[in-house]
Amino acid sequence: MDSLSWYPVNYSFPGEEQSFLEDRHHDKWFITARSLYRYSTATGSFSMILPGKGDRMMPGIRKVNCITADSSRTIWIGTEGAGLVRWDDVAGRPEAVNLCQAGCNSGEYRNVTSLLFDKGGILWAFGPGTFTRLDPENHGTLNYKFLYRNQTVYENPGSPVEVNQSFRFSDGSIWFFSRMAGLIFRFDQGSGKLSLYRTPNFVVFQCIADRNESLWFACVRNNVFRMVIKPVPYFTISPVNNTADVAQTHKGSIIEDRQGRTWFLFNRGISVADGFEVTSSVRFNPVTLPGGETTVSGGFTDSKGYLWFASKKGRILRYDPSSDSQADFTPPGFPHDIREARVPMIREDGPGTIWMATSHHGLCRLVPGSSRFEQVLDFSHRSVTREMNQVLDFTIGSQGDLWILTSDQILSVRVPELRVTDHLGSGDASLKALGANIRVREDKNGNIWILNLLSGLNRFNRADGSFSRVSIGGSITPTAYYDLLTDTRGKFWIAHNRGISVYDPADSGVRTISTPRLQYDVQGYQLSNHDIIYINDNQLYVFREEIPENRISPPVRLTRLLVSDKNQVLRTLPGNPDAYERISLPFRRNTLGIEFAALNFLSPEENRYRFFMKGVDRDTVEAKQGTVAEYRASIRVITHSGLTDLIMTGSGILTALRSASASFAPGTGPSQRMFFHFFRRYGHCCVCKVQNGQPEKGKSKAGSSGVGPYSRARIEEQAACRN
Repeated sequence: MDSLSWYPVNYSFPGEEQSFLEDRHHDKWFITARSLYRYSTATGSFSMILPGKGDRMMPGIRKVNCITADSSRTIWIGTEGAGLVRWDDVAGRPEAVNLCQAGCNSGEYRNVTSLLFDKGGILWAFGPGTFTRLDPENHGTLNYKFLYRNQTVYENPGSPVEVNQSFRFSDGSIWFFSRMAGLIFRFDQGSGKLSLYRTPNFVVFQCIADRNESLWFACVRNNVFRMVIKPVPYFTISPVNNTADVAQTHKGSIIEDRQGRTWFLFNRGISVADGFEVTSSVRFNPVTLPGGETTVSGGFTDSKGYLWFASKKGRILRYDPSSDSQADFTPPGFPHDIREARVPMIREDGPGTIWMATSHHGLCRLVPGSSRFEQVLDFSHRSVTREMNQVLDFTIGSQGDLWILTSDQILSVRVPELRVTDHLGSGDASLKALGANIRVREDKNGNIWILNLLSGLNRFNRADGSFSRVSIGGSITPTAYYDLLTDTRGKFWIAHNRGISVYDPADSGVRTISTPRLQYDVQGYQLSNHDIIYINDNQLYVFREEIPENRISPPVRLTRLLVSDKNQVLRTLPGNPDAYERISLPFRRNTLGIEFAALNFLSPEENRYRFFMKGVDRDTVEAKQGTVAEYRASIRVITHSGLTDLIMTGSGILTALRSASASFAPGTGPSQRMFFHFFRRYGHCCVCKVQNGQPEKGKSKAGSSGVGPYSRARIEEQAACRN
C-alpha cells in the first residue's frame, strides 16, 4: 500500500501508543486528531468509523482519543462525548458502554482519554480527573474521582488532569500519566490510595515504561529523566525545607510521636508528615508550636509520648501532641541563644529519668515531680580547650551508663554514684583529635561504639576500659565519617563521604551504597516501620531496612560496529533486537571493531564486562580497569609437503587465533570496544624456500607448483584488543 495515496481531511496524527491497532482480520485502525479510521485489507479501502453517519452516529461524540483490544481481540475505544465504546465485531457497529454507577454524574465520565487492561482482564478507563474500573464479564464498575489543586504557574488554575498514558506493574499498582504538567499518578488497588509524583520538568513529549518497571520521560528541556521504582537501594525527597550546615552537633532532626506522625526539625522550620511512606506521596505540613516557635532543634520523644525541643531562643520545651500543649523546662541561667547552648541533647534512662547534656551547663537531670532541671555534673572544667568545648553526642546504655562525647573528652558516667571516667587516652591517636569523636552508640548486645571522624568505628572493651579500631573493609575507603546508626537487626549504618556502608558485626559483611552529595551534617533515624531516613542539606535519603538487591540481568546490546575504523550500519533482524543481519566484507577492510554496552543505569560506571571468543578463549575474559589484552593472530602457511596442496594454488588459510591470558581496559563510561584484525590472502601467499639447509624467501604464484623442497613456516601478526 502506498502510504501517500490517502490522506484524511483532519490530517493531524497524534503520537500516542493507543492510536493504532491491527484487529483479528488484519484490518488497520488508526486515530487522527478527531476521528477513527479503518483500512480494510479485504477491499483495500479506507472508511471513517467514528464519528459515523446516519444511524451509526454515536450521539454527542466530538473526538476519538484512544483504541485498544483485550485478550480476545475485542476492540475498545475511548471518545470525548460518548465515553467508552465497544466495537461489536459481529454486527459491525459500535455500542456505548455505561461507566457510571447509579447516582454518579455521568457527564464526568463522557471523556475517556486512556485505556488499560490489567492482568485479571479488568479494564481501566481514564478521563480528566476521573478513572473507572470495569469488569467486562459482569459490567460492574467502580468510579474514582480525584482533585488536583497544586497547579504550577504554567497550568490554568483549577484545570483537570488529562490522562495521556496508563501502565500496570507487577505489584498490581496502576499508573497513569499527564503530559502537559508532567504528572505521574500511582493507584494502589488494595488501599485505594492515590499518589502523585512530578517529573523534574514540565511538558513531556513521551513516557515509556521499560521491562524493569522504570518510567522514562522525554521532556521539553533537560532531555530525558528516569523514575526508578524497583529495585533501588534508596529514594530521595528533594528539596526539603532545610539548609546546608557543616556542624556535627546537630542531631535529633527527625522524631516520631505516638499519633504516627513524623516530625522533621528543618533549619527553616518544623514540618510534620502524617504516615511517612516513601512508596506513596509525602506531604510536609508546617507546624507552629503553642508558644509561637517555628524553628527548634535537638528533638527527642520520651516514653510517655512527650516531645522535647530546644528552641532557637535557648528554651527547653516539652510538647504534648495529644493536647497540643507546651511546658517550659529551661534551667535558670540557661543561654538565650541556641548557638551558645550548642543544641542541648535530651535522653531518657531505663527507669524513666530525663537527662540533658549541654556544653555550658554540663549534665542536668529532671527533678522527679517537678518542671526543673538540676545540674549534677560540670564536666567543662575537665576540658583542655574549655572555650571551644562542646557536647558532640550523648547516649544512655542498657546498663545505665551515660556516655558523653565532647570536643576533647570521651566520658562515661556511672549512675547513681555519678562516677566519671575519661577514655580519651584509651585508643589510637585519632580519638585524641579535637572534635573527632562524633557519634556514640550501643548495639543490641550492649557493646559501646564510637564513630570517629577520621578512623571510623571504634569498639569499647569493658574488660580493660579501652577502645580499639574496627575496620569494616569493602572496596570503598572513606576519608571522612559523619554518622552512625544501629538498626533493629543489629547492623551498623555508617555514613561517610563516599556514601553509606551497612556493616554486620556478626559476619563482618559490608555493603556500601554510593550517594552523590552526602557531606558533614548527616543524621540518620529509623522509623517505627523500620524505614531508615537520612537528612543532609536539603535532601532526605530513605532506605528500607533490608536494602533490595538489583537481581535483574541487564541486556547487552551492540552500540557500534566499526570496519577499518569507520562506522558500519547495524541492522537488526525484524522482531529480534538481539540478532543482526550478516555483513560481507572485502579482504582489504580487515579491521573489525565491536562496541557494546549493558543497559544498566543505576551505577553504569561500576559495570564490569566479561567476553568469550568461541574457538579462541578457554574461559571468559574479564574486563578490569587499567589492564589491556592483546590477541595474537597466527597465519600458518603450509607447503605442498604438508597435509594439503591447497596452499600451492595460491590461497591463504587463517587456521587459528591464539589468546593471551589477559583482559582489556574498560573506560569510565558504560560501553567497551574490542578490535580484531583478521587476514585473508588471495592470489598468493608467503612461503619460505629451504635449500641446503638455508632459508631463502620466495613466492608461489597462482597455479604454479612452487619451488621446493619446502618446509612449514609461520608468520605472526599482533592484533590489539583495546578500549
